Amino acid sequence: RFDEFRLRLNPGDRLLIASDGITEATDPHGNLLGDEGVMNIARGHRGLSGHNFLDAMSFCVSQFTHGERRDDISAVLIEHRERADRGDDPLQPGPARRGNLPP
Repeated sequence: RFDEFRLRLNPGDRLLIASDGITEATDPHGNLLGDEGVMNIARGHRGLSGHNFLDAMSFCVSQFTHGERRDDISAVLIEHRERADRGDDPLQPGPARRGNLPP
């Protein structure tokens, strides 16, 4: 079962979706990285571009775990870069542009 929700992103906003392999990563003493640890990493690297941000996230998780992973890690970063002409409904897809999937 999945929960469904809507979220409005404004230009400049980012949404990070991370798997439990990131939030449940443990250091050698068994301490969890947790949501707060992920947020600290995200805040510390918020100025990086999407690809570099995700590379930094992976690197920081690896540092936290001392290279020992017990689960795979996955993350998606969604960034609202510009306002698209979508009419009155911001949830409707905009025109296809390079790098975007067609509606």
